[in-house]
Formats: sequence, structure tokens, C-alpha cells
Amino acid sequence: MARENNSCYALLSLLNKKELSGYGVKALFEKIAHFYWSESNAQIYPMLKQLEDQGFVESRLDESSGKRQKRIYAITESGRAHLMQWLMQPISYGAKERNELLLKLSSGFAMDKVDVLQHVNNYITHLQMLQIKLAEVVSHISIDHNGREDQDYLLLVYRYNEKRLKAELEWAKETVQALQAM
Repeated sequence: MARENNSCYALLSLLNKKELSGYGVKALFEKIAHFYWSESNAQIYPMLKQLEDQGFVESRLDESSGKRQKRIYAITESGRAHLMQWLMQPISYGAKERNELLLKLSSGFAMDKVDVLQHVNNYITHLQMLQIKLAEVVSHISIDHNGREDQDYLLLVYRYNEKRLKAELEWAKETVQALQAM
């Protein structure tokens, strides 16, 4: 299934856990789902409207949110059934990874080796920063999701990301050594 189609299921999955405002959805994507899914505000609000038009979510204005009232979204039974139907479908593995470093590295022979090394070293720094952010997310899940039914599943997702980042970091360090030896 195309990424655009799966985006609505990412929203339904979050709303299946609790009612959220559009901003709350965005904040959760940034905080929890950062390592496996992302959406921009420009995508979130039109998708929420579309899901509401389809009867998969309903919204209400939060009277207690002050002058600029927030619109709170909740999944409907129809939305929950739609989500469950998607959850039971086989996973599509058609998406191709896009990695600018690998694209540039494949033409590294055309660059000065110092510049190639700089790209890889910047990638190492990026991966190390992601590891720090991931540790913060895992800590958040361990504390804030303690006893919740989604905790173990979220920890499995982030264990995957820990291993992936560790492998990428190992590869990047080996690549620096290989480049220095050329």
C-alpha cells in the first residue's frame, strides 16, 4: 500500500489510543513515532478532515482550551473497524529506502576524499544524536506508558531502531577506516 494510504492508518492508530487535537497528533509523531513515521502539519489536518468526512473519526471543540478552541478528534467504531481491517492485511514491502549519503558515496570517486570523509563523519554525528533521542523516547515509554497495553509493543519497535542505528553506526565507522586506507 502506498505511503499516502498508510498515513491515514498512522493517524487512526494514534487516535485508537486516545482522543487528540491535530497539534497533539503532530506532537506524538515527533515524540513517539519519530523513528518509524512522520507527517507534517500540512498533511495531518487535511487527513483528519478526510477521515472525519469518511466517518472514521469525529471531532468536537474543546470548550476548556481557551479563546482559540482546539478541535479534539476521536476514532469512531467505523474508524476502529477500518483500522483493524488494515492491521490484518499483509505488510507491503515495496517502499524503497532513500539515503542521500549512499547516493553521494556511490559517486565518491568524483569527489575529494576529504569531502567524502566529511559526509560520512557528519552521518556518524547524526546517528549518535539519533541514539540520544532514541534513548530519551525509550525512557519516556518506560515511564509514561508503564502498565499500558501498548508499552511492550512500542518497546519492540524501538528495540528495532536501537539495533538499526547501532548497525548503521558500525558501518559508518568502518567506512571511515576504509576511506582513510584508500
